[in-house]
Amino acid sequence: MPENKYLSAARGLAENCSYESEHSNHVAYLSMQLFRQLNILHNLDPKYGDLLECAAILHDTGYSVAAFKHHKHSYKIIKNSELTGLSDYDKIIIALIARYHRKPMDSEPADKSYYKLKKGDREKVLMLASLIRIADGLDYSHRCAVKKIFCEVNARAVRIDCLPAKSFT
Repeated sequence: MPENKYLSAARGLAENCSYESEHSNHVAYLSMQLFRQLNILHNLDPKYGDLLECAAILHDTGYSVAAFKHHKHSYKIIKNSELTGLSDYDKIIIALIARYHRKPMDSEPADKSYYKLKKGDREKVLMLASLIRIADGLDYSHRCAVKKIFCEVNARAVRIDCLPAKSFT
């Protein structure tokens, strides 16, 4: 699979924020597994997978400012940074995905940017943020304990099975 063309800019920004690369890369890896396997539900263009992957790499950059409200700091860092190759609109989408990977919407300034998006893009931001939220939860320990995920979709439910990185027997 070809490398996301925006990923090097996202990694550069993340490195400037002294990000936890192993965790962020793993969250991106899990997020992309979810994106691909749940395509039947979201039916999004692969471009949104690229934006998701960038947001996953950048989701915790706000920790470079403070742990408290790190998701809001991540939004501000991404929004106000130069990400080569990305339009301002796509950069806002990435910033909002990272912002909403934790906590619901509120009346903070990020929401003003959210409401300036096209309606369809607002829904995509929340959908993609939910994938990072799941992936981040699967790596809560920051130990990359989940090696691979398998999604099963039927009319009543979505089931996610996880293959551990190490055997626990």
